[in-house]
Amino acid sequence: MVSMQCIGEQHKKEIEGLQKKLKWYAENQQLVDKDAALLKQKDSEIADLAEKLRQLRSDVSSVK
Repeated sequence: MVSMQCIGEQHKKEIEGLQKKLKWYAENQQLVDKDAALLKQKDSEIADLAEKLRQLRSDVSSVK
């Protein structure tokens, strides 16, 4: 038969494992959010540069 002390220890280990997983998830989510923000910033920068390139090409073709 399983003693209450054994059950308590097993429960404690399960809680510790879940807390470690939750901590990892929170840290990982912060990294994902940071990367997503950086990608959004880079996408905006690429769009701005593409627009400037389009304008420069237009200016050059109108000069010819």
